[in-house]
Amino acid sequence: MFIGLLKDALSWFVSVAEAGLVITLVLLIGVFFGMTGFWILGRLLGKLGGRPAADPFEEDPKEL
Repeated sequence: MFIGLLKDALSWFVSVAEAGLVITLVLLIGVFFGMTGFWILGRLLGKLGGRPAADPFEEDPKEL
C-alpha cells in the first residue's frame, strides 16, 4: 500500500515536470520564431526605406 502511494506521488511529479518542460519548449520556440521574424522584418523595412533622413536637431560634427 505504501509503495503504491509512493509510485502515485512519483508519477505525479514526473507528469508535472513533463508539462513544465513542454511549456518551456513551446515558449522558447515562440520566442525564437518571433525574434527571427522581427529581425527579418526590420531588415526588409530598412532596405525598402532607403537611407535615414538627416535629423535637423543633430549636431554637425564639423562644428565640434
